[in-house]
Amino acid sequence: MNMGKYEQVPHPFIIEPPDDSGRVFNTSERLCFNLILVGKAINYLPYFILAFIELGTIGLGRGRGKYRLINVKDGDKTVYDIDDRQINPGLPKELIISEIFNFENVSEEDIKLRFITHARILDNRDFVVKLDFHILVKTLMRRLHMLYYFHCNEKESLWKHNEIIDKAKEVKIAENTSKWHDWERYSSRQGIRMKMGGLKDTITYRGKIEPFLSIITAGEVLHIGKGTSFGLGKYVIIE
Repeated sequence: MNMGKYEQVPHPFIIEPPDDSGRVFNTSERLCFNLILVGKAINYLPYFILAFIELGTIGLGRGRGKYRLINVKDGDKTVYDIDDRQINPGLPKELIISEIFNFENVSEEDIKLRFITHARILDNRDFVVKLDFHILVKTLMRRLHMLYYFHCNEKESLWKHNEIIDKAKEVKIAENTSKWHDWERYSSRQGIRMKMGGLKDTITYRGKIEPFLSIITAGEVLHIGKGTSFGLGKYVIIE
């Protein structure tokens, strides 16, 4: 694989913040978040849990707010509980992503996406403020390809990238309320505030969507753009 066109290998984990991020949590309140591990990183779940436990004693954020890790769940299964302190990982789930794109006998339809956290998507080294469908597809394919190659099977995908992207250009924006939202976060490691703006809100595409659905639904889980490791680029399909 030619790494010359990629700046770095993507992290095989995503930390999704709570939906009410930005609020102040008082003593005794619970803060819930999601952790998504990809490929070989699943084997390191116990280390992630121990890291979160240790982080609670050190303190989180600028004010070094301390916490206790009460439990970890995988669906209904308890993976870790503070009372017995045993780690019982669940079975990993599979994302089925098609490597075959069939554009014959496909009818046009709409798909509506809502970007929940800031989507910082680069195209030709510039941040995207209008997310055309082919840029969405190209960015998702690059991310999924790299996660698969570096953290799963070390195999190249069978996608015919140029052909797929050309077909994606035929899908148009039908409605767009997405816009750039400025946002800052504080970096405890660097001791500075960092500008991390990106796209939020909704965008509707119209065209032959069906062949692209497997990578779009995978993107719901794995996010898109820069800063995915701490939850940026999260979207959901709402229609």
